[in-house]
Amino acid sequence: MCSVEKEEIISCQIAYFPIDSGKYLDEIKDKADRIFDLIKSIHEQAFLKNYGHTMNIMFSNICGCKR
Repeated sequence: MCSVEKEEIISCQIAYFPIDSGKYLDEIKDKADRIFDLIKSIHEQAFLKNYGHTMNIMFSNICGCKR
């Protein structure tokens, strides 16, 4: 049995798909720096505090449509 209380576990998943936008690439670019900064900060804090951690991140720059 794990000794960690359920209230102490945090999990986060982010998926952002601007669907109804004529300028969706601009919306994604506006958020990209903030997201990358957040990921970097989480990693640096865990490293500095010597916390073991796993970070699973998936990025894509394709929409899946045929060109």
